[in-house]
Amino acid sequence: MNVNLSVICAVLALALAVPTAAVSLEPADTTSSIELDASSPYATIENGQIELDFERLNADAVTTVDEAFTVRAIDEDVDRIWLSGTDGVTFYRNGDPRDEVTARSPLEPATGHSITVGVSIDTHEAGEGTESFTIHVRYDDNEDDETDPDPPTLERVTVSDTEVTVGETITVTGIYRGGSQSMATMVGLTVDDIVVSQKRVFVFGGENRSVSFERTMDAPGTYEVGIDGRTHTVTVTEPASGEPAPNMTVTGVDLDRPETTPGEPISVTATVENAGNATGERTLEFAVGGFVVETERVELAPGETRQVEFERSFADPGRYALALEGEEVGTVTVVGLPAIAAVTAALPSRSTAALALPVTLGVGFVVRRRRA
Repeated sequence: MNVNLSVICAVLALALAVPTAAVSLEPADTTSSIELDASSPYATIENGQIELDFERLNADAVTTVDEAFTVRAIDEDVDRIWLSGTDGVTFYRNGDPRDEVTARSPLEPATGHSITVGVSIDTHEAGEGTESFTIHVRYDDNEDDETDPDPPTLERVTVSDTEVTVGETITVTGIYRGGSQSMATMVGLTVDDIVVSQKRVFVFGGENRSVSFERTMDAPGTYEVGIDGRTHTVTVTEPASGEPAPNMTVTGVDLDRPETTPGEPISVTATVENAGNATGERTLEFAVGGFVVETERVELAPGETRQVEFERSFADPGRYALALEGEEVGTVTVVGLPAIAAVTAALPSRSTAALALPVTLGVGFVVRRRRA
């Protein structure tokens, strides 16, 4: 919860044809939590106060100073800082006058790190005389309005049978205990750390809820099967000898290329063979980032071989781990599209000459405008 909004008021003098002047920040309680410093060679600090002096601004022009001053939070409870002031004067960050520092778009300082603030003065709007502007500092008391409810917890996981033959189905059941409030949760069935199926279940607060998955074991081997990381070892064996049986195996996997661009699909091709003496079926599972994203059911006669292709495109740049039937295929890298280069020419403007004027930085400052 954000609390303790403090303000520092400063004076902004806008004048015409005044020889020299500067306005500085008066001490305030908030100065113990933030520090202001000059970041311009034209700025000065006197008696712990920052001063900024604009001299001879052009009339009817816009003057910008990208590095007017810096602000640094020295209290870890400072949550955000913004400035509000007079017409024609705005404060911005990142050297971009369009990126204004306002209540809706404040500075969010990291303790001990300085943020550079720029100043833009539009003499079309800035009036003569004395105005005031304010630095607002909002603190975070590190206390939430209310604590987050406890999510459901997985109490135990059971597997109907841990020793089966190829083609048999097991049932995996998880028991969840509701937390402080009723809520929904995602439950994932995993096989060798790959999420092969998911269900969304609603668990009432303080009550138990069971969720079950069925899984047909298509290939011999030893597997870690469970829910949300809590697993049991399941051993799958071939049927007893003498009985006709399929023997469906993946004999090869090929990734067409290790690098692509957003929206351009990659291809993973699996070669499946039935080395048994009976027709068989097997579901191939293609996973990305530990989650099954596509499946393909294959039926093969004895001695038959077939290639099965999976295609996948990615919207965002990054590295994605691929797996087929729980075995790593490789990693594909998605690289961002190159930016289109553009060349522009900027014409001189009336404000160009005002960008290099002498400045003495302060949280208050004087602006002098030269009559046209």
